[in-house]
Amino acid sequence: MKLLLDTNFWIYTAKYKLFDKLKEMNVELILISPIMRELETLSMAGNDRIDSSVALEMIKRWNIKTFEIKERKTDEAILKFASERKSEIKVATMDKKLSERLSRAGVRIMKIRQKKDFFV
Repeated sequence: MKLLLDTNFWIYTAKYKLFDKLKEMNVELILISPIMRELETLSMAGNDRIDSSVALEMIKRWNIKTFEIKERKTDEAILKFASERKSEIKVATMDKKLSERLSRAGVRIMKIRQKKDFFV
């Protein structure tokens, strides 16, 4: 199974130190270019600067493949990418609106529960 984490999920995973749990899931983590761009931008300034930087470091350390996507709007890119691969991919997101859109498209979703665990 492949798992696509959205930007905020990467940040939450860094903030609550859940990288080990994520790695234990034994899934292939994937990334799309709009998410990578958002993490890079957030790592430069703002409240999530440190967590975004930690997420970027883990992406590099784990050598996570980034798919180049033409769509510039991140949520639209996630929805399109995941919808085209819904039989093989789950999306990890805490975004309620995106979750609803993904669910309507038949894409499975993963979330964080109580800042310490994941659930589908």
